[in-house]
Parts: sequence; C-alpha cells; structure tokens
Amino acid sequence: MELDLNLMRVFCTVYEQGSVTAAAAQLHLTQPSVSHALKNLRRQCNDQLFVRDGRGLRPTPFAASIFPQVKAGIAQISAAVSSGGLFDPATAPDRFTLALTDLGELAFLPPIMMALRRLAPGVELTVVPLDVEHVPEDLLSNRVDAAICAPYIGGPDVVRTVIGTDDYVVIAARDHPRVRDGLTLEQFAQEPRIRLASSMGHDVAEVAAERAGARGRTALRLSHFTGLTAVVERTDCVAVLPRFLAETLEETAGIRVFPHPVEMATMQLAVYARDPDHQRPAQRWFAQFLVDTLRETMSPDPSAPLRPGPLHRRRL
Repeated sequence: MELDLNLMRVFCTVYEQGSVTAAAAQLHLTQPSVSHALKNLRRQCNDQLFVRDGRGLRPTPFAASIFPQVKAGIAQISAAVSSGGLFDPATAPDRFTLALTDLGELAFLPPIMMALRRLAPGVELTVVPLDVEHVPEDLLSNRVDAAICAPYIGGPDVVRTVIGTDDYVVIAARDHPRVRDGLTLEQFAQEPRIRLASSMGHDVAEVAAERAGARGRTALRLSHFTGLTAVVERTDCVAVLPRFLAETLEETAGIRVFPHPVEMATMQLAVYARDPDHQRPAQRWFAQFLVDTLRETMSPDPSAPLRPGPLHRRRL
C-alpha cells in the first residue's frame, strides 16, 4: 500500500490536536481538505482512525499503534530532505516558535530580538506560553523550535544547553513596613506571599521554603508574571523571583531585592531544542543563535551567575 506523505502529516496533526479544526489551522489548510484527507486515509488503512469523543477526536487502537512509527518516519524524511540545504540568516525568510514564560519574555526577549533583527531581519519569531510539562512533547512535535527555562527537562531527542546560573531572591516594596535591612527565615514565613503557578517552572524555591519550615501565608496566586511587581510595590506582600530578573526590575520598579533566607541549589537556565540530527538547518541555527546571544549578552561564562549587563538594562 502506497501512502501520500502529505496524508501522513494530516494524520499526525489530527492525532496530536484531537480536532480537524485545530489540525487545519496548524497545517494552513481548510477543514474540508483535512476531512477529505482523513477519508482517503481511512479507506487506504481500512480503519476509522479517529472516533468522536465529546467535542474532540479519539484515535482508534490501530491509529494509536501506528502513530509513533509514522511520526518518526516523517521526521526522518524531513531531516533527510533538509540536511543538504543551507540556511542563510541574513537573507532567508523563516519562522521560528520559542516557548517562554512571561518572566522569560521580560528578561530575555529584548536581547534576543535585538540580535535577531541585526542577524536575521527576514525571520519572524512567535513566542508562545511555556508549560514545563509539555516542553518535550512540543519540541518533538515541532510545535516549538526551542524553549528557555530553568527546570531540568529530560527526554529522548531533547538537548539541553546551559546558558548561565542564577539564584532566587525575595522582593518587597521599597517602603515595606516590616522588611527593612534584611529578611530572616522567621519573618519570611510570616509575610504575606505572592506565589507563581507551577507551570512557570519555579517550584524549587517553594519546595525549599516549605522544607525549611517557611511555607508562609499565601495572599495571591498568579498564573503569569503580569501585575506582580505592581502589587508588590503597593502592598506588604513579598514574592520570590530569579535574581537576574529581580535586579533588572529593581532599577525601574519601586521594589527592593533581598537574599532568600533559605539555602537552595543554584538554578541553571538552559535552552532546550531537539537533537541536531533531527532538526532542519534553520532550526539548528536558531537553537545555537539563542545560546550564543544569551551567553554573550548576559554572561560569557555559562557557570557564572546571570547579571543584567549595560546593554540589557538600557533596552528594557
């Protein structure tokens, strides 16, 4: 049985998206085109492939059994076709998708875009919200080309490149009524705290505080960074952030930065991408571009703590 490679791409996309509508949007096709492709595939495979399950589509046992091989085959064919190609960032029009938290956007997007506009003016960059649990899946399915985050993420065909180290600090309003010259463990445990969602990848600080007996009182929970500093400036709430970002914000926001009273392991910030053997030349360039840009802008030595440089401060 001969199968069209484009039909296989449709099959994999519908499988991953669980919806004809979502698959059509990702493939830049019309819904009737995707439905027609599925009809052809069902006839050739002699299987329904997907069945309606609530508002989505659920793969049949046959579809579930062939998906890993089909997905891997498409990746190998794409890599073989593109391996002989060249990517010239100065002239090539290409699109990349980068996964970042909004903390990451604030800290790292300015230097990334400055370098991208200089080196690859024809490139379009899309930034999507990062969820640490989904990074391997998003990379392997090519939903994203790279991700930047601190938590360690493992998995087959996922490459981690450390760009620097950082630690956690506590931020409080400059005129905080109780936090003046420092912050003891006992005081930290008593202060009302703003906590960030687990999906943002900074649970290690919360876990360390809890183990040290400083779980604290939660005043506000946020699933994103927007608004956090404004609340800290105007209330007696404290929050925990990576030092690099906190010290960057301290110059313009009405906050002060204090050492975290709990000792914990230094975090390593890393760029995550697929194994180069399974990347297009353009993807390989982009992953290395991120590593080089962030190391040069923030810390030439990956083992050194990240600190805002003059270029970064001027542009934020």
